[in-house]
Amino acid sequence: MLAYELSDRLQKNGEKITVNTLDPGTVNTKMLLDGWGPCGIEVSQANDQFWLATSPTVKGVSGKYFVYRNERSSSRYAYDVSNREKLWRHLEKAASLNVA
Repeated sequence: MLAYELSDRLQKNGEKITVNTLDPGTVNTKMLLDGWGPCGIEVSQANDQFWLATSPTVKGVSGKYFVYRNERSSSRYAYDVSNREKLWRHLEKAASLNVA
């Protein structure tokens, strides 16, 4: 939701910054292996974040959700502008807190 809202706000302001989000998948980290055993991809293959940040394939693409380097739909709640604005306001308020 946050990525969609930020993308929309930047585009409305004429910014050329792209904002996307992705599902990193299940990665066989040490913690996962210790708890459940191998059930995901190897750590060396977990580079979709790098791909999304650098690939010419997605240059200029903004406000999208990717799973295994493919554009997918998010939950319908993520597209609800009212929910996104509520989340944005909540995060603005939280960010201005003076945490001691």
